Amino acid sequence: MTVYADGVRYQTMYLPCGGVAEFDESSGISYRCELCGAVVGSIGQSKHCKEESDKWRAYEEAGMWKWDYNTGESCAVRANDKKG
Repeated sequence: MTVYADGVRYQTMYLPCGGVAEFDESSGISYRCELCGAVVGSIGQSKHCKEESDKWRAYEEAGMWKWDYNTGESCAVRANDKKG
């Protein structure tokens, strides 16, 4: 689902932990997981969610795989995606 707030389009985020996050209109600045209710990237995220996020960040930094938050699927890191 796409949410429009103040004329800006916010995409649904498919998280590596299995949760789905929607734009939190009440905060106006964050995404909130519909599964656990935590703000994405906050201290309120569960240990499992944080570990999954960290795992995929490490894969991407290693140039292996990355998580696509738009599709909810993993994909190979392409040469031009690598940070260097």
